[in-house]
Amino acid sequence: QAMRDTVLSKVRRLRRRLKLIGKMPAPPPDYKETVKALKTEFKITEKALLVKCCIVLFFVFLLIILHLVPNLHFLSTAWTALLGCILLLILADNEDFDGILGRIEWSTMLFLACVIVFSEATSQMGLFDAISNFTSNLISYSSSNARLVVGILIAVWWSAFCAAFLTDPSVTSLMLRAVTVAVEDIEEEQLPLQPLIWAVILGSGLGCMGTIIGTSANVICAGLAEKHGYNFPFLYYCKVGFPIMLVCMTSVTIYLMIAHVIFHWH
Repeated sequence: QAMRDTVLSKVRRLRRRLKLIGKMPAPPPDYKETVKALKTEFKITEKALLVKCCIVLFFVFLLIILHLVPNLHFLSTAWTALLGCILLLILADNEDFDGILGRIEWSTMLFLACVIVFSEATSQMGLFDAISNFTSNLISYSSSNARLVVGILIAVWWSAFCAAFLTDPSVTSLMLRAVTVAVEDIEEEQLPLQPLIWAVILGSGLGCMGTIIGTSANVICAGLAEKHGYNFPFLYYCKVGFPIMLVCMTSVTIYLMIAHVIFHWH
């Protein structure tokens, strides 16, 4: 009996120790070893395909730039991307076409398409116009002495929160229209346009990291991670991404206040 009690006591201590070790965080691997392992495992084996990809990428960028030139709207950005995909499939000349189609994240693409359709539907219903008018009125009705401060705060934070739940290009277009209307209603000396444009760009660019649906990169990364067994629920991502977004937006707000309110860099 004494021997049995001794063994059980040692087993209990061992279990407590194993439980404690299991709760301890694993030491992070050295990034140099990680990079070395990645270079060894994932080498570029098809350099000819890499050159073809670069050629197609340059072709797509060229068409997108030409699309921005007035009177050259002969091809939409959607058709540009589709033509780039078709051209790369032709140049790659891969026999395993079914395998390529099987690796495409169709569910992610369908989700992004639904988000874009939803954004356009809300725009057609007048939601974006209402938000734009509300934003411009808030800036216009503020005190003349604090108009630039109010404009920067509204442009930064409103752009960030809208970009977290809507598509980034729609939010950028919406807020640029709002600040432009506000500046047109007020004298340029009281409310310069350049700081507000920077506020919209930084707000919409950094605000989209707040939620997993804020940008297509988040959705694609979550889809690929889930395919390999790593699940990223919406609320789990928000617990990490939203505080980071708030810190970034606070830093951007302080920077814009110092640059354009105190030193008048514009």
